[in-house]
Amino acid sequence: MPLSVGARLGPYEILSILGAGGMGEVYRARDTKLKRDVALKVLPQAFAQDPDRLARFQREAELLATLNHPNVAAIFSIEEASGVLFTTMELVEGCTLDQITPRGAVSVAQLFDISIALADALSAAHQKRIIHRDLKPGNVMMSDNGRVKVLGRSWYALFYLQWARGDLEEGIAEAQQALDGDPLSAYIMMLLACCFCTAGRLDEAIDMARRATQQDPGSFITRWALGVSLGTAGRFEEAISTLETAAGMSGRHSRALSSLAVIFGQWGKRSEASALHRELVDRSVRAYVPLTYLALTAEASGQHEQAIAFARRAWDDREPTFILHAGQFPAFRTLHSDPRFAIILGEMNEPS
Repeated sequence: MPLSVGARLGPYEILSILGAGGMGEVYRARDTKLKRDVALKVLPQAFAQDPDRLARFQREAELLATLNHPNVAAIFSIEEASGVLFTTMELVEGCTLDQITPRGAVSVAQLFDISIALADALSAAHQKRIIHRDLKPGNVMMSDNGRVKVLGRSWYALFYLQWARGDLEEGIAEAQQALDGDPLSAYIMMLLACCFCTAGRLDEAIDMARRATQQDPGSFITRWALGVSLGTAGRFEEAISTLETAAGMSGRHSRALSSLAVIFGQWGKRSEASALHRELVDRSVRAYVPLTYLALTAEASGQHEQAIAFARRAWDDREPTFILHAGQFPAFRTLHSDPRFAIILGEMNEPS
């Protein structure tokens, strides 16, 4: 139930509501001890009732709290008062980019300033092995004094961290809770399909990916998730058809092409996989192609040594796509038996 203006949670006095949704409410609150205003987010009841989830959330909050950067909104604390679990965060006065851009209020000079600030913030996060994965105008604030601030999406961040660590059932539960709060979100359906696929729950993965595609038929990423799920289930013809559609919709996006190559490789069509690998290698000379995708297409086309070399470079560069996928994603499983790849995974799991 929403908190009323003037309500107290420990030393915090609620001043106004800033936003609300399935993942909780966010309030402007006054910290009466430190005499400052903060953003206070009330967490869902499920957290307070589940000690394991609360402990995991605490660990992730501790990780995010190590990220001290002028372009990232700071997290202050996780607290409980009057039976309510909540976090306190830096209050950013201003408006989000999606509120600015429809008015045409961003000049070319401002665009460069914003882009540089975002790149710097994300670089700092990646050095801490933190992947945002939901960066969009609504999650970027322009403060009243002109500073760019990246807002965290702890729920999606927690899901991706669980996925990368292999806590697949926890990740499924997290994504399912998000979907319960936003049942029309094709993006959350896609996330849930990917986690089902990684966990080997392939019928559920295919059903959820189909729902995502029906919800957003113009999205290539939902079709990508469906193609990967079908391919992992061994339904190669359907997978190829779906991924070719995704590739066409996206202008032959490297993600779609790498997944196509993987499915061709699993289907024994090595020449088709090799052609896709060459296409991405040629593209990488003139444009950015994640090393992760080059590793996957090299492996699919039978160039195992090259695949290991690309994987090593991806990890040495701390490529976010590689960090997220290498440990659990089905496409990487043929590489897991190589001791050199096992060393890379071991390095990834070492404390930074």
